[in-house]
Amino acid sequence: MMENNTYEYWNPDDEDIEKLRRDLELAIENDDGQIKILPSRASIKRQFAHLDTETMAELQDAIGSLEEKLGDTDTRIRHLSQNEVDSLIEELLAVRKLNDILSSREDVLKKFSKDIISLDQIEPDRTAGSLVSTKNNLRISKEIRGGKLSVDVNLLKKRLTNEQFHSVTNAITTTVVTVAPDGKITQETTTFHEVNEKFLEAEMVKGNILSEDVFLSSVESKRTIAIAIRGLDE
Repeated sequence: MMENNTYEYWNPDDEDIEKLRRDLELAIENDDGQIKILPSRASIKRQFAHLDTETMAELQDAIGSLEEKLGDTDTRIRHLSQNEVDSLIEELLAVRKLNDILSSREDVLKKFSKDIISLDQIEPDRTAGSLVSTKNNLRISKEIRGGKLSVDVNLLKKRLTNEQFHSVTNAITTTVVTVAPDGKITQETTTFHEVNEKFLEAEMVKGNILSEDVFLSSVESKRTIAIAIRGLDE
């Protein structure tokens, strides 16, 4: 079956049913035994990433369907008739399809905003920026998150003497005692170290530990780019 955004009907055999289970996200069996295939949510999002005459027409259809179905379901908890179940599913599908379309468009606009802000930046993966609308009192903000340096205790241990290492780290010991059903007791003790930033800074000020050793023992956290809509006063 070709992937599209239209409804198709066919009388499936066993092989078709198995393929349906593997390939389709959602299908509804009608009273006559036919199966109504719905386009996958991923395909809807891909299709509406770029709007043209055809997709705009489908968007209007989705809006019209939602206007027609929205609020049809009485959400009081009770046993539902078959007609009420059908109506519930139809409203849910109408809501979900429009959500997918809008989500796809939002993703496209966010990426477009990021690319525009990054256009003249020398290091776009490391540089924040924004697009400002005084008319709306809002800005689209490109924010750089992560990318912070922190000292890796294992790398630091490789660069320092034992005496230096123990002078700037906390030794944390945990003991686990296990009592088996037969009364047998086993005990396991583990010790690990963490950097004590206060003591590390003091030793660097004294000159006992070189800044170069600390820098070469540092790792950068994962850097990510986020697009957010902020007020101009934020």
